[in-house]
Amino acid sequence: MSNQKNTAHNNVAILDVPCSFANDVQQYLEAIKQCVETPKQTYPLTKETVAALEEDVPGIYAIYHNGKLNYVGESGCLKERAGDLFKTWNHGFRRSVGTEYFEHHPKYETPSSTKSFDPEIEKALNDLYKESFSIVFISIRFGRTEVEEYLVSKFQCCLRNKRTRRGEKKSRRQDIARAGATR
Repeated sequence: MSNQKNTAHNNVAILDVPCSFANDVQQYLEAIKQCVETPKQTYPLTKETVAALEEDVPGIYAIYHNGKLNYVGESGCLKERAGDLFKTWNHGFRRSVGTEYFEHHPKYETPSSTKSFDPEIEKALNDLYKESFSIVFISIRFGRTEVEEYLVSKFQCCLRNKRTRRGEKKSRRQDIARAGATR
């Protein structure tokens, strides 16, 4: 604490954090970005991979499609959240991939948070995961949400992630309003 400078403004104490700490945080974020950008090892996106994870490990996960980064997520329990990737009603990534690949399937019906795909499509989607998708897990015990936001902002051009910032989901109405304001 001796490195921190305390400045009082209108009886409210504001701590000035030395620049070296800020640089350490930036280096930490860049190291994680590098791990996601060029992972040393990825694992097939299968239920077996998820089953092999340790319990109760918080962190981020990155999903790759044919070797290219496709999605970044975070969770307080990576094993539980990665398991959700196989539950259509519980993960938007799965609904998005399933719709992209199977919307012309005769048994396709739009999935939702309460409705899965037809069992035939669910099986085909699991097979697609195994053949074309891989995943990386990075344990982060503090600040995982901020790390995820940082990664989404850095890789937004190539990600399937829908949100721009945590908790702010784009709605069609907001998009139309923004488009009208810029005309």
